[in-house]
Amino acid sequence: FSNHLYQLDEIHAFEIKVYAGHLYGTGFIYGLRKTPYTEAINYIKQDIIPALFNISDMHHLKDNWHPFWQSYKKNETDYHKLTALAAVDIAIWDLYLKHQHISLHQYLGAAKANIAVYGTTGWLSFSLERLLEE
Repeated sequence: FSNHLYQLDEIHAFEIKVYAGHLYGTGFIYGLRKTPYTEAINYIKQDIIPALFNISDMHHLKDNWHPFWQSYKKNETDYHKLTALAAVDIAIWDLYLKHQHISLHQYLGAAKANIAVYGTTGWLSFSLERLLEE
């Protein structure tokens, strides 16, 4: 686990990386108001990491994360804890999908091998040569 804090004008952000072997997942949170990043990072280090990251198998990591996330987001009302959970959630999915060698949009079913194409009516008056130039 590693973290970085950023501030650019009124935008506050933090990025975390969760490591598993040679892979890592990146999670982040940003906002326009002061976010309690120190508290969020401490929560990740003290509560989330020990509870979750003793799992070495990536499949179990994802399987165990979902109920953990559901339970914690339902019971937590502290802004810094919910911020921490959101950043870790992004990192977990990033890590899991890197391990699976698949992008998020492919995992969610939005990837297409082929797409339909069509011509518009705007160039009906163009010659074949002019169309090829376009």
